[in-house]
Amino acid sequence: MNAIEVKRLGKKFRIQHGKEETLKGFAVSFFRGHGPTTEEFWALKNISLEVKKGEALGIIGTNGSGKTTLLRILAGILYPDLGEVRVNGRISTLFELGTGFHPELSGRENTYLNGSILGLSKKEIEKKFDEIVAFSELQKFIDSPLKFYSSGMQVRLAFSIAININPEILLVDEVLAVGDASFQQKSFSQFQEFKRKGATIVFVSHDLGRVEEFCDRVLVMKNGSPYFIGNPEEAALEYLKMNMKEDEVKEDKDGFTPSKERKMLKIIKIEFLNKNFKNKKFFETGEPLIIRTHYLAAKRINKPVIGIALYRDDGIHLTGPNTKDSKYPINYVEGNGYIDYRIEKISMHAGRFLLTVGLFDEKVSFAYDFIDKGPSFRVGATELNQAGVFKFDGQWKIHNYGK
Repeated sequence: MNAIEVKRLGKKFRIQHGKEETLKGFAVSFFRGHGPTTEEFWALKNISLEVKKGEALGIIGTNGSGKTTLLRILAGILYPDLGEVRVNGRISTLFELGTGFHPELSGRENTYLNGSILGLSKKEIEKKFDEIVAFSELQKFIDSPLKFYSSGMQVRLAFSIAININPEILLVDEVLAVGDASFQQKSFSQFQEFKRKGATIVFVSHDLGRVEEFCDRVLVMKNGSPYFIGNPEEAALEYLKMNMKEDEVKEDKDGFTPSKERKMLKIIKIEFLNKNFKNKKFFETGEPLIIRTHYLAAKRINKPVIGIALYRDDGIHLTGPNTKDSKYPINYVEGNGYIDYRIEKISMHAGRFLLTVGLFDEKVSFAYDFIDKGPSFRVGATELNQAGVFKFDGQWKIHNYGK
């Protein structure tokens, strides 16, 4: 039996145009006989989908593609106008901040409120309350009003409640980007634990690296309809290609035609490889890492420059090498190919790291293509007592002069 079945799903909204904000404006429009008009907008169109029990399905797409609307229908928050939706199992949701929370109530009161919305009885919440608070790490603030919580604190509380109802189906909508680095790692580990236990997870995110690492299949949405569904790597590539095409259409619609040179060289795919050239998303401190950038050059481009930048996911810029400063000139590129950047030993401690990649002209005066903090990889903790960002391979030595 499938955990989720969607057949020919459609959802429409009505958009109002020309709405008057003042009584005077309304009166003028009324007597002139042209009041506000409405337009039907189909946010979802003809979606059919099956999610197996125990499967992790990723959903990616540009803003406005229908990802959140689809997730809300699966959660029962919205109802479809066409088609059928069947969900078999106990659902827990992690949506945007504030869902099911009241700012004037304390963290404790919101835990009971949100837990009841998710289907827990008062006794069940009481039994799990200490675990919820401990996971959220909000012991000192649990009796403070939620309006005094930071966005990260709200995410912690919402996540802790959602995971403690032991859901069979977990629906997640881009919430972990708000929490700090350590809590993101802790939360993602919990997702992986749910997956190991056989829970079904539907994961909406803009983080292609995390989607590729975690999901079994990925659905790419475009304009409210399925654009592609398949394995994560192929889906990420289709998503990037789709964005390239849409960017060119947007530029033309705005009346601006960019230089043809800028369209001649594109980043197609980025991979993180181990020493055996196997694709990975999780590495250990001290392990080799190869960053491989696949490109497509529509014609011969002489002396291009490639640059990368690594960021920890809290925004700290770690490094930014490029072929020009490294005195490693690229004579030319043409057709399909890839460029490797090899790191002999990863020196970072545990964390998630984001990669920025740019392809530039010889003088680095403009970018042919640029991906900002897109792909990501993780480094696991091999020495739990180490702190900070980097591991130094220094040696200790004592000189004891005695008394």
